[in-house]
Parts: sequence; structure tokens; C-alpha cells
Amino acid sequence: MSYGSRHSHSYMESLPDFVKLAEAYGHVGMRITDSKDLKSKMEEAFAMKDAW
Repeated sequence: MSYGSRHSHSYMESLPDFVKLAEAYGHVGMRITDSKDLKSKMEEAFAMKDAW
């Protein structure tokens, strides 16, 4: 964010484990580490009936 010549931001060196966070709230979490897996993981996610 900028205000005049002053800048403001937040930086997190490490991010939380979003898969574990989703699972903690009773949702399904998937991790995609390679872009070639994106299509198959998306198909898998959309095939889940109770994930939504």
C-alpha cells in the first residue's frame, strides 16, 4: 500500500500449511507442487461431492 511517498506492507517469511489449515476446519486440502499436476488435481477436486 502506498500513501504519498510512504509505503506499508506485511511480509511473512514462511506461510502456514494451508492443507493442514483446511483440514483443521473439516475441509479437504490439496497441495500441488508441480504445474503438470494442476489439471488432475482440479478434476479430482471438482469430482468431490462433499468438498463444497
